Amino acid sequence: MVKLPYAARIGKDSILETLIGNTQINVKTFGSETLKAIINYKWDRFAKKQIFTKALVYMVFISIFTVYAIIRTDMDPDDSLAECMQDSISATGIVLSVIIFFFGLYYLALEVIQMVKLGLRAYFDSGWNVMDIVGYSICLVLAPCEILRYGVAYSDFMWPLVAVQTVLLWMKVGFFAFAVDGLGNFIYMASEILKGMRYFMLLLVTLWLMFAVAFMNLFPKSYVYGDGTTNTLLPDVDNMWRYFHSFGIALMSAYMTTFNALDPHDALPTRHPEVAIILICVFNFIIILLLTNMLITLMADIYYRIRDYRDVVFMENRGQLVIEPTSTTVSATIEMLPSWRTVVS
Repeated sequence: MVKLPYAARIGKDSILETLIGNTQINVKTFGSETLKAIINYKWDRFAKKQIFTKALVYMVFISIFTVYAIIRTDMDPDDSLAECMQDSISATGIVLSVIIFFFGLYYLALEVIQMVKLGLRAYFDSGWNVMDIVGYSICLVLAPCEILRYGVAYSDFMWPLVAVQTVLLWMKVGFFAFAVDGLGNFIYMASEILKGMRYFMLLLVTLWLMFAVAFMNLFPKSYVYGDGTTNTLLPDVDNMWRYFHSFGIALMSAYMTTFNALDPHDALPTRHPEVAIILICVFNFIIILLLTNMLITLMADIYYRIRDYRDVVFMENRGQLVIEPTSTTVSATIEMLPSWRTVVS
């Protein structure tokens, strides 16, 4: 370890914020004694208390949102605001949506402050920040829609909006899980597996697209008998037609084949059973046997790599947590200190 004046400085020019989120920095870097000392100092000095306080407030917020999301399923979308306020369940849902609105304002203000402190590029480099700003922006839409009774019909946008919002807000809990040794490593492992799967997923989507279009042509809606006099759907091939009668349905069916193989027997009564059976068998082999084993191997490789650097990964996770409060509340006294780059140059 070497002495590095102002190494614990906070702000976007600090050592920690320069390294965190930089894809060119190897995770092993966070195993250095200097970085460990910086991260632990900041964590013990101010970040630990602020992170746990933020986590507690956030859990209150997400609990309120979850209760609202459950209650609104019992609200009658045809009721006016006056009728809703006369019903205890509907009134509770509207009151909770207003509370969620103010929580959204609070968290969105923090995100704006963080965006200013870090800069647009650094801010949007983090997937957590993108997820946060989208989720908190949605919070500002819910209360006005509930009060005005706009978009609340069963076929309107509020239902899928609340569904997506529920997933976004609960995923944020994973960020605070970084503070827990062991659990944070699993969250990190999941994110690294997703990153490592990007080329695998590109290959998988290509296969889904390729075979979906092929099966659409093998199982069209209409079938012509040999004499050419009948143009109708054969009852025996209804199953295959149901899976591949349109591009969207065919693509979804190809995706579902990843988890449940197509049965080649279903292609026997079709007009081109030989070609259909061969393609189904090839598709099942590639998707279920070959690519599934590749995915298992990839996940195992990432698991063992992270396990070998468990302590280092934990320090990087803690470093990400330290940046959260420093990017929204900056001490003027510490900010007056010169940058570490000035010292080392």
